[in-house]
Amino acid sequence: MQTTSSRTRAMAQPTSRVASQRQAIYREAFAHINEAITAGFYLEAITLVESLISDRLESRTSYISGSDFSFKTLEKLIQKLEKDDPDAELRSLVTERLRVWKDLRNTALHELAKIADGDTRSWADRTAPLRRTATAGLALLRAIDKRVKSLRRHALSESLR
Repeated sequence: MQTTSSRTRAMAQPTSRVASQRQAIYREAFAHINEAITAGFYLEAITLVESLISDRLESRTSYISGSDFSFKTLEKLIQKLEKDDPDAELRSLVTERLRVWKDLRNTALHELAKIADGDTRSWADRTAPLRRTATAGLALLRAIDKRVKSLRRHALSESLR
């Protein structure tokens, strides 16, 4: 297995094997997210949503910076796009909605079983927000994906002029 620092995101050309593979992976991942939410496997849905959001943002960040920006944390992606992305709509999605969702995700994935001093919440109380976190993440993923695709189409049409 490769270490995080040595991995590079596979780049796709419109009709390449990588493009076909990424399209198939995305289709299956979106279906699995929906199935996981329906079945009540919210933590699984949340992790898949994060993976797809990160992939979309790594693609965008690599494009605008002109160099590889792969396998980064959500916080690093947020910081980079907040600073460098010229598109106000995507910056808003990332700096406002994604930053809030990232904190919900952190609570869901990293703090569910931790008990802070004075915390008396039951398991049911702790897991109650998970469905909302998963569905909000899916809605955010769809918005980010739609915006990144739109920006890519616009850049492609501009390059063909």
